[in-house]
Amino acid sequence: MINVSEIVTDPDFAQTVTVKRNTGGDYNDDGTWVNGSDSEFTVTGSLQKVTERDIKENQLGEVRDEMRKLLTPTEIKEAQGDNISDRFTWNGKTYKVIKVGDNSDYGYYRAFGVLEKAS
Repeated sequence: MINVSEIVTDPDFAQTVTVKRNTGGDYNDDGTWVNGSDSEFTVTGSLQKVTERDIKENQLGEVRDEMRKLLTPTEIKEAQGDNISDRFTWNGKTYKVIKVGDNSDYGYYRAFGVLEKAS
């Protein structure tokens, strides 16, 4: 397999992005909900606009200007079970991860995010 992680982290193509992860939560033995923990870390990767082709191949619905694709060798997570989707921030805008493609055999993950509106 060809490992392309050096390309997606190449300074000519890559940006530094902050990722926020929350483990969700769980009920303790008393039946009380306990919030999960938050963590924040930075990753290097190629951040791109989502294309029509991305939408079709990944069944994302429709292309919106507010969507971005992050290619990075660091594992990014989407919502699963009690875990909440990762969020990534770039240029002051935060994107909620809606789908992740595991291309780790080739050295990277492909995360699709949609812009979160300020509340």
